[in-house]
Amino acid sequence: MSEPKAQRLPGRLDPVDVLFINEGEACAYLGAGSAPPEELAAALLARGARSVVLTGGDRGMICGDGASLIHVPAIPVARVCATGAGDALVAGTLWRLIAGDSLYDAARTGAELAALTLQTDRSVRADLSPGLLNRQIAARSL
Repeated sequence: MSEPKAQRLPGRLDPVDVLFINEGEACAYLGAGSAPPEELAAALLARGARSVVLTGGDRGMICGDGASLIHVPAIPVARVCATGAGDALVAGTLWRLIAGDSLYDAARTGAELAALTLQTDRSVRADLSPGLLNRQIAARSL
């Protein structure tokens, strides 16, 4: 999405199961000059989205489903190129949501995939696989 496109979202978000949006887009949509990410996520939920993943770059993201707002930290990595990282985050999160994970756990997987994507100069990491993801997560747990 983009900030101009975010401004064209409907006033009510009731049909949206999971809204993926960054802080700038959320501010543009809500008409907020600047606000803490938790307030932005709460305002998006109040507009009817069932759940929200509000990204803030290296500050991580706020995930909310109406019952709670949870901060998911960004994975610290040496950034080569950001192209494709947001798409990887969305894909990983949706993959795990479909598998039955909670929004928080799914977003953590999305953050791991975004981190893997940030470490390459390609928008889609050539060696991306469930095995690579599992090795990344295991190495971080050591």
